[in-house]
Amino acid sequence: MDVDFYASEFEVKCKSKNLLYTDFQKKLDERLPQYKGRWKSSLSEQIKNLPDFDQVEREVQRHLKKLKFYK
Repeated sequence: MDVDFYASEFEVKCKSKNLLYTDFQKKLDERLPQYKGRWKSSLSEQIKNLPDFDQVEREVQRHLKKLKFYK
């Protein structure tokens, strides 16, 4: 995966929608409780052996920190 390409594309998309790409972490933090609350009820029928939400969140956060647009 070319992180630089996707980070650049994300920034362009945010600008086209008059959003600040640097607000991503704040917006994600605001929505995480909703995502966690619906994790099993929404996905357990679709994904066998659904991983624990907290584990997935930690892994995603780890990858997001590597992105240059992420502050």
